[in-house]
Amino acid sequence: MRKAIVFLLLAACAPEGFPDDPVFSDPATLENPGIAPLDPILARANEENATENTEEELQARGESLRSRAEAVREQSP
Repeated sequence: MRKAIVFLLLAACAPEGFPDDPVFSDPATLENPGIAPLDPILARANEENATENTEEELQARGESLRSRAEAVREQSP
């Protein structure tokens, strides 16, 4: 019973059109997976910061984390 449940779960996870036995399928019949375009990501990289103080906020968080890590180091033997 357990094997049947696992098989059904794995079969449900396969994408549509995926061959039942991809290991022994003819490689010429298998499709390459699609890759999402990178253009939107690269376009956002050139934009200004989303908030006015993003860089300062991140620097403050980094300083806080560094001071907390230093305090932990000082307390450890």
